[in-house]
Amino acid sequence: MDASKPADIYREQLRKRQQRLQKLERWDQRFATFRGITFFGSLILLWQFYVGDGIPESVFLLPLAIFVMLVIGHVQLRDRIALVKRAVIHYQHALDRLKGRWQGIGYDGERYRDPDHPYANDLDLFGPGSVFELITRCQTRLGEDRLAEWFLQPADRETIGERQLAVQELTDRVMLREELEVLHPPLKQTADQNRLKTWGDQHSDQKPLWLMVLVSVLSLASISFLWGAYSGFVPISFFIASLTTQVLVLLIYRPSLHAEFMAAEHMRDGLPVAVSVLKLIESQPHESRALQVIQERLNVEQKPPSQRLNQLLKQVNLLSNCTRNQFMIPLAILFGLHFHITYRIIRWKHRFGPHIDDWLQSIGEWESLLSLAGHRFEFPNNVFPKIEAEGPIFSGEHLRHPLLEREDCVANSVSLDQQQKLLLVSGSNMSGKSTLLRTVGTNLVLAYAGSSVHAESLRLSVMQLGAAMRVSDSLREGKSLFYAVVTRLKQIVDLTSGSRELFYLIDEILPGTNSHDRRLGAEGVLRSLVSRNTLGLVTTHDLALTRIVESLDNQATNVHFEDHLEDGKMSFDYQLRPGVVKKSNALELMKMIGLDVVSEATISTDSHSAVEERGESESAAPPATD
Repeated sequence: MDASKPADIYREQLRKRQQRLQKLERWDQRFATFRGITFFGSLILLWQFYVGDGIPESVFLLPLAIFVMLVIGHVQLRDRIALVKRAVIHYQHALDRLKGRWQGIGYDGERYRDPDHPYANDLDLFGPGSVFELITRCQTRLGEDRLAEWFLQPADRETIGERQLAVQELTDRVMLREELEVLHPPLKQTADQNRLKTWGDQHSDQKPLWLMVLVSVLSLASISFLWGAYSGFVPISFFIASLTTQVLVLLIYRPSLHAEFMAAEHMRDGLPVAVSVLKLIESQPHESRALQVIQERLNVEQKPPSQRLNQLLKQVNLLSNCTRNQFMIPLAILFGLHFHITYRIIRWKHRFGPHIDDWLQSIGEWESLLSLAGHRFEFPNNVFPKIEAEGPIFSGEHLRHPLLEREDCVANSVSLDQQQKLLLVSGSNMSGKSTLLRTVGTNLVLAYAGSSVHAESLRLSVMQLGAAMRVSDSLREGKSLFYAVVTRLKQIVDLTSGSRELFYLIDEILPGTNSHDRRLGAEGVLRSLVSRNTLGLVTTHDLALTRIVESLDNQATNVHFEDHLEDGKMSFDYQLRPGVVKKSNALELMKMIGLDVVSEATISTDSHSAVEERGESESAAPPATD
């Protein structure tokens, strides 16, 4: 697909939605005008009806009926306007993503950040400006949870292949992603559909049949006595006695009814979005295996899950009105609605509760796949990686970082296998060492999630990823930088005992200690890792560490980045080259930012002069005397 095609499609859809919005807003103004005219017309006719003669009631009622119809139609029109406005915002955000202005417009997944995870924090997977914020299009907590889970835990080879086919099938469904993203935005961040699963797992005692019969009999008696008292057939005391009995029964069972009501109301906020998403899933034809499995989970007892959940939502809303609405409470008591609605909700739970988990899993997986498909659509030059059955292997051509602008991002190739297990990357500050590690790591995460990757090609086996790139000391916990680094390295080494091969990323190995200990410690750690079934990249600006490669039996290679100083300005080409870097830029960087540093030659000259001056002073001084 041409890289300009997504932008053209988004602009065209945005233009259509804006035209639609303008048309609806004109109708909105007309509705407001018509409502005003009919309202004042009704007032005039009402005045004429009371003070004048010969005006039939139908003449007054006609404009009133028209006014009511206009109010109902205007409400529906406002809903459509709100929907189109959300569509406009959706395409504006999509164009912003293509221009690199996507930070802050999506959910950043901050709740999933875990400093103890072996790689998530190092690779900027969650938080402001993260990979999660760039990719997610989910409208439910279920989808966000599932996508985060895919980022945090590599899938197996078969699952990755099924997800790739599903993502490929969903890539061009632009309108489907629009339908998803305009759903109920006010509820998105507060509603948690996982509460429905919790509610479905909780045990609820079915109300005994005799109790429901008793409530029905009392309700029928109260209504009959009320009608009889109104007609004069029976004294009002009969109605009062029956209603009092109803209230006493309600008070006796109030604790259990209230507990059921609170549990149902707690999960209610997530239901409308879940129902809407399920309707989208049910309406779509799917060919790939992963999507078909999702739909198979939804085939339960004839009616689709969206209708079943919508029935539950209506019952919970009705129970809420009977409990909280002051106008509904008397009627609810009279008709025994608290018992009857609670009974229906409990029956619903007993019948469909076992299926809730399947329904929610389907929503989460479907939204996650649609998010990955949207990312593939917006980056048409991305490719799906080939997942090898045998490994370890990682061979990526022209890898790019997904969070960097494509025009500004320099692509590099990285190849590792059982013969060449380690790349030791040297280079000066700001030359691109850490970015290379994050580029490789992030594309690994995307590949294992089933996504397309930012590369011309990528072949890899399924490996466990571990990283030590963003490690810091902790004053609160009393941990030094070196202790924190060693702890993270221990975590990486421990991953080698897992069921999968390890791919590790270590940035500036063993900082925070002296050169001698760093050299010996780094060589010991790397020798241990290379001797096992692992692949990895390690960076350093300490050139003494590059000699470690010589002791690793041709299983490691030195590569480097360079910088150039031209007219007092430092430039970087961010191209990975073989061998060891020949120079450092630390002093140049210090001078560029205005630090007053003294060069090595000046220090040597000044020291020599100081020695000569001290020698002359000592020779000219008079001899010491007792």
